[in-house]
Amino acid sequence: MLRMLMGLFFLFIAGCKGDKNDQGSIFVDKDYDFVLGFAVPDEDRLAPTEVFVGRMLDQETDTFTINHIVRDTFLYGQLRGYQGWYRTVFAYHDDAEVLIHSETQTVQLQYVGYGIYQDVNDVLHIEPLKSYTLEVRRPDNRLYTKTVTVPGNLDVTNFNHGDTVTAYPKKRTVESATCIKLYPVIHNISEHAYLYRHKQSNDGPATDLYAIYASFQANSSAPAQYEECSQRTYQTFGWELLALDSSATIFYRSEGIAANQDVFDMIDYYDNGSIEKRSSLNTHGADDAIGNFGAYNAIRFDFTVKALRDSCQCD
Repeated sequence: MLRMLMGLFFLFIAGCKGDKNDQGSIFVDKDYDFVLGFAVPDEDRLAPTEVFVGRMLDQETDTFTINHIVRDTFLYGQLRGYQGWYRTVFAYHDDAEVLIHSETQTVQLQYVGYGIYQDVNDVLHIEPLKSYTLEVRRPDNRLYTKTVTVPGNLDVTNFNHGDTVTAYPKKRTVESATCIKLYPVIHNISEHAYLYRHKQSNDGPATDLYAIYASFQANSSAPAQYEECSQRTYQTFGWELLALDSSATIFYRSEGIAANQDVFDMIDYYDNGSIEKRSSLNTHGADDAIGNFGAYNAIRFDFTVKALRDSCQCD
C-alpha cells in the first residue's frame, strides 16, 4: 500500500510540473556523479569486472540511455533500474582513472564507452572473503573510494546440480486445471552476505521467461507446475543465486521481485527516501557524488522436478 500511495503522489507531482520535456527528475534534486560496480569471484562472474562512472542528471527522460555494451548483466539491470526509478538521464564520464586494489594486485580498468570501465584482459583475481578497494579519480581532484569484502561461497544443501527430485503436486482448488508444488531450494548461509537474490527459469506451463525472488533467509522454492491431464511428468529449472553484501543490498533495485514483507520494507525505505541514504561511496568531501562498489557471490545450477501425481489425477 505504501508503494502505491507513494507512486500516486509522485505521479501527481509530475503532472503539476508542466511540460515533460522541461521538467527535472522528481526523485533527485541536483546532478550527481554516479559510480556503480560489483566485485564477483573469478569462478562466478560471467564477464570481466566492470565499473560505471557517469553523471546522474536532474532531468527526466522517456528513454533508457544505458547501452548494451555493459557485459555484466546484473550491473546492466541495476543501471536500467536506477534510471527508470529515479526518472533521470545518465551522462558518461570518459575522463576517469579507475583502479581496483587487492592485497596482491592493482588493476586499472580501461574505458570502453558509455561510462563503462572494464578489466578488458580479465586479469583481476577476486576470491570469496577477500577485500577489494575501488579507487576512481576524476579531474579537479575528485576522488571516490570504497572497500568491500566478497561474500563466502554458496552451496545448495538439499540436492546437487543436475539432480532429479520428486514432488507431489496438488490442486489449489477443486476446479483448477493445474497442479503445483513449491519444491524447497535450501542453501547455506554465506558469510558477509545480507540479501539472497534468486533468478529462475523453467520449462513449465504458462511461465514467464524468468522469475526473481529475494530473501534475507537461506531458502526459496521452485514452483513445479503440471497440467492435470497432460502426460507431462518432469519440469526442469535453471537457477541463479546471488548472495549480496550489505552495500550492494542497500543499493539494490528490486527488478519486479517476489519477496517477503521484510524485504519490501527495506526496499521501500531506500526507494522512497533520499538517494544519498543508500550511497556507500566515500566521496572525500564531494557533496554531488553517490554510488556503490558492492560485492556478491554466485552459484548457478540446474535440477529437474519429477511429479508423482497424488491428488492430480485425471478422471
